[in-house]
Amino acid sequence: MRTDERQKHIGLRLRLLVGGNWEQVEALDWNRVGFNFHSAHTLTDGALQFKRGLIRFDGQIAWRAANTDTELVRAVLVNELLYQKAREATANPQLHERLVQLIRADGLLAEKRKALTTLGLHMSDARLDALVQQRQSEHPLYRYGVRVDSDAWRSIVDGARELTSVVDALDKWSGAVGKSTR
Repeated sequence: MRTDERQKHIGLRLRLLVGGNWEQVEALDWNRVGFNFHSAHTLTDGALQFKRGLIRFDGQIAWRAANTDTELVRAVLVNELLYQKAREATANPQLHERLVQLIRADGLLAEKRKALTTLGLHMSDARLDALVQQRQSEHPLYRYGVRVDSDAWRSIVDGARELTSVVDALDKWSGAVGKSTR
């Protein structure tokens, strides 16, 4: 139903089946009937397969729009470079795990670029800007809206709402405690 409030405060990590491979995406602006996500792939088929852990569900593309946000493309490029370095570091499990955790962290662009420099890949702002422009022209990043009618998806949403309501309650409680001690 359209009146179901969209959750914008956290994303849900999912896997999307693209060309026979499961790729990580993040469900944004989600509710019980759907969500949005970004992908570098041009998805033309309306039916998509997703999973979270072992739970699988299908969704239908409701809309698609090219994303022109250069900061988002910059973040994607830096994460891709970190991913390449993580693949090269499989012989060093600690470094590999740290890079994977850094890739999964939202934002932190400056820290991610410092990590790349430490790993021997220094990239000037001008070079990164040129790569962003090239990516935007050759492989635009798309944002998709997906409609989902699945008990599996609804259980994922209900579980996430339950967890976030506990976090919200703790935040409110800690804020109230902080105010009362001043």
